[in-house]
Amino acid sequence: SILLMLLSFLSFIPFVERSEVLAETSDELYTSFDKNGERFSAVVKPFFKQHCMECHGPDKEKGSLRVDHLMSDLDDEYSLSHFQNIIDELITENMPPEDEEQPKHQEVLEVIELLTLYVKAGQDKHSSGGGKPVRRLSRSEYKNTVWDQLGVYVTDEGLPEDLLMGSFETDAENLYMTDMHFKAYLSKSRVAVKKFIESRSMKPGVYEVPVKFSNQMKKNSLFTLIASNVPAAGSLKIKTKWWKRDPDIKNQVTIGLNERGIEHEITGTSTNPQNIEVEFFKPDGGIQWKIKSATTPSKRVSKGLTKEENEKRMAAHKKIKSNNQNLLKLQQGKYYHPVLLGEVKNYHQINPQPYEFFSPFLKNGDEPTDSEAPKMIKSFVSLIKRGQYVDLSYLNKLNMIFKRGREQGMAFWEAMEEPLAVSLCSLDVIYHFENRSTSNKDKSITGIELANRLAYTLWRSVPDSELIKLSKNETLLMPEIKKEQIQRMMKDDKFDRFLNDFTIQWFELQRQDLIAVDRDLFEGFDQVVKPAMKEETIQFMSHLVNNNFSLTNLIDSDFMVLNNTIARHYGIPNIYGNNFRAVQKTRDAADRMRGGVLTHAGILMQGGTGDRTSIVERGAFVARKLINKAPAPPPPNAGELPTDDADTAKMTGAELVRHHASSPQCASCHAKIDPLGIGLEQFDAIGRTRTQETRLKPGVEVISSEKKKKGRRAPDTSQVPLETKGRLYDGQSFDGVIEMKRVLMTKKHDLSKGFIKALLYFTNGRRTNFADDAIAEDIAEKVSKNNYPTRQIIEDVMNSKALITY
Repeated sequence: SILLMLLSFLSFIPFVERSEVLAETSDELYTSFDKNGERFSAVVKPFFKQHCMECHGPDKEKGSLRVDHLMSDLDDEYSLSHFQNIIDELITENMPPEDEEQPKHQEVLEVIELLTLYVKAGQDKHSSGGGKPVRRLSRSEYKNTVWDQLGVYVTDEGLPEDLLMGSFETDAENLYMTDMHFKAYLSKSRVAVKKFIESRSMKPGVYEVPVKFSNQMKKNSLFTLIASNVPAAGSLKIKTKWWKRDPDIKNQVTIGLNERGIEHEITGTSTNPQNIEVEFFKPDGGIQWKIKSATTPSKRVSKGLTKEENEKRMAAHKKIKSNNQNLLKLQQGKYYHPVLLGEVKNYHQINPQPYEFFSPFLKNGDEPTDSEAPKMIKSFVSLIKRGQYVDLSYLNKLNMIFKRGREQGMAFWEAMEEPLAVSLCSLDVIYHFENRSTSNKDKSITGIELANRLAYTLWRSVPDSELIKLSKNETLLMPEIKKEQIQRMMKDDKFDRFLNDFTIQWFELQRQDLIAVDRDLFEGFDQVVKPAMKEETIQFMSHLVNNNFSLTNLIDSDFMVLNNTIARHYGIPNIYGNNFRAVQKTRDAADRMRGGVLTHAGILMQGGTGDRTSIVERGAFVARKLINKAPAPPPPNAGELPTDDADTAKMTGAELVRHHASSPQCASCHAKIDPLGIGLEQFDAIGRTRTQETRLKPGVEVISSEKKKKGRRAPDTSQVPLETKGRLYDGQSFDGVIEMKRVLMTKKHDLSKGFIKALLYFTNGRRTNFADDAIAEDIAEKVSKNNYPTRQIIEDVMNSKALITY
């Protein structure tokens, strides 16, 4: 068949001797296979005109492609970027459409052969790597930088938004600077510097501080504390001890803070209490622990007592002093809870940065002379410039700001605040500046620039002293030294920031925050599950990277990464505790469907509307993230699925999308993504398994919980059967998610290339272009020999030329 012939032809191309290709310059290679573009004009252009122009020409521009604009020029990125997509479409026989005149087999082979040579020549000519645009720090980078350099915590409240859905927060297009941005960063820098100076004499370490209990401990038996005196440079850590009143394991009790989504399952006993530690970075006032769920509910103490007996008991209870010694007595107020809070301890965690910075200037007391100010300003600027050169004229301007403050009657430390704040948000601190010398023909970066690139990718913050020291004499540019440092950085706790930020942004987990789950259709849905959904995917990705497991586990894995909350949502028993850990799948049918990220509840929920699933959204997610085949954006008039009339209400989800995609402008894209989404129909809108779909009947009002309390009945629903048979774009068919994942495993090379390109986008701060494809292909080909180890892929991207050129 034509498919086998084409695959046979393409399988030969990667084995062309690389040395032969690299021996020629790109232009020489180009002229060797198509001098002056003569073959392109004779073979490709007529083919496009006859078979493609109707849908991709001046009258109609499907998929943002006009074939009449494609050229044989190796400098035309528009053409080169579309050639690979055209090759893929011809290989899979998706184009031309079945109802159009079909080209001869030999014509298709000639077009694919020539376009493949153009793609190869274009990659060799343009793949210089790097291409990192200048941009400002993102919000999280700024917060991390201030924390790591100054030891003080600032919120991102008031800072400009920099993350658009479907992109990375490092995207330079969104990280421009205006007067409004500067004012926001200056305001935040003033707060940071004020805290930094306030902490100058605070010796670093951990110090216990008194516990304050709220009156609610007495009045309502609530586990309420007062969080206060959070140190300016550091945090307040509250350590608590808990145990179950009834040690019976069947009495399952979970607790959590009102303001946070995390819940902890209490497994401790009075002889072996459970320790829970929470960290706070700003005074929050009342901190209240709440019982989230319990098999045995709380009981009123007054039950069985007369009114007089209870009043006497409560009067005696009011006289109890609120302290740790009386903590158990305080919990005998209105209720006996199924858990007991046995001890509370508060600690100030004081960071060392302010003390270490100011100590040399405070040897003669806390009031340095004005002559010390220039030295202090210079030291601060040297610190925050991340190894860059410190300009003398710039320092003079900062010194003038200090002098002006002193002339206006400010105290020494008050006058010091403004010059330090101004320097903290100066352009060469708030921006990722690099030396883009026009005389630098190989576009290589310096050691300090590499240190900053690595640090702001892997740590999302500044390089440490070791990186800066190695970069000063360009030692960091040596391949072996660079490799050692990358591995060191990935073992550091700060690497968790990368795992968190990259995972959330690549998988677009922010979408979950926008989903309002219909709690009438999904009665009993607990909102505390939502943050656990997001965390499941983050912890799963972290597990793959930290253990260097194969990237293919994203498609399917023989384990899940669960905690008690998400396990309860899935109906998986005997998973206790809030911490996430790997759990082997069983032979249970529901368990077998799980594994990989596709079946994560949060991923499934974000591919829906909160009351129903979206085959289109789920299919698009699979195409974008797992097989590197991102669909074109929908046309403006795409519309919504029709579900509000009697005819469509009875249709299966698959029938609805087929009905929706029947229009010509929608059919081609839906044909690639809808069959993928159909494979996930065994999961409902909140990621639980199902055998049929529950829908509201047309015209029925959604009844709110408040209306239910007033006697209104729940909304009428109907059950619709599921269709689960789908296919991959290359024709491979499947029925249900287990078979679907098996089919997706045939595209693991595409998965790895998509992952690598996402890493390049995140690292370089720009969307990948045609030139990056060669870097991605080289790394994917290398790691394929070991079945695509995830940690190794990240290391190879960090070691690639994308990190050492601009």
